[in-house]
This record gives sequence, structure tokens and C-alpha cells, in this order.
Amino acid sequence: VINAVQVEGDLVGRVTFQGPGAGAGPTASAVLGDVIHLARVVTSGTTELPLPVPDGDIPVLPLDHLQTRYYVRVTVDDRPGVLAQIASNLGQHDVSIASVTQKETFDDDQTAELVITTHSARESAIQQALAQITALPAVSKLGALLRIEG
Repeated sequence: VINAVQVEGDLVGRVTFQGPGAGAGPTASAVLGDVIHLARVVTSGTTELPLPVPDGDIPVLPLDHLQTRYYVRVTVDDRPGVLAQIASNLGQHDVSIASVTQKETFDDDQTAELVITTHSARESAIQQALAQITALPAVSKLGALLRIEG
């Protein structure tokens, strides 16, 4: 897995940094380390915080109202009509497909991996669509759902 971060600065323009992902174990260890550090700061009574915290209430948009693009990866039976069922289901929930790639598997289980990116859609719509899609007999696994920002 390759991770990438793109940043933009006044002097350098747009710059992308990429490198190999750490993997599940090292990532979990780093997150746990951050949580432990935060717990120590809170229990010690110091005012040090790892991130700046603004004063006052900040309005937060409910997640269901979030509007963004999505990356979806599902494992499906490799047979005619399955992609049509998934596309139809997304359309019924007003989720428009931007691209689809089907990756054939080379073992004897007769499955394929679909990678779908969407146009901007509501979080609630993609969640409702995926609940129905994962219930389809031809769908064996939801491999990933990622929000695409920017």
C-alpha cells in the first residue's frame, strides 16, 4: 500500500509526498501512542494540548449531510448482471458513478473486485446504497469505503 499526502504552499505550489504505508500494526501503535500522550496531558493538569483548541462552540455538520466523492471497493461474484445491480442501486440513491474498474481474481472462487469512484454524493445516500448493495447475494465483501476530499 502506498500512502500519499498533497500539500500546497505559496512558494512551492502543489507538492505530493508518497511512500509505503506502515501497515496495520505500526499505524495502530502510533494512534495508541497519541491517545496515551493525550491522556497523560489531561490527567497531569498541564495546559499543553497536542492540537490547538478554539474558544467557543464550533458548529459541526452532521455526518449524514456531508457531501463529497467516494472510493468504494467490493468483492462480487464474477458473472453477468452484477455490475448492473450495483450501478442501479447507487442510482436509486442518487449516487452517480464517476469511474468503475473491475479487477479479475485469478483463483478458482469466481469473484472479481470492483473499484468504484463516485461523483459528489451525500454520506447518508452512500451509506443507504451500500447497506443494500452488501445485502445482495452476489456481493461477498465491502473491502473499502473512503471519502475523497478536495
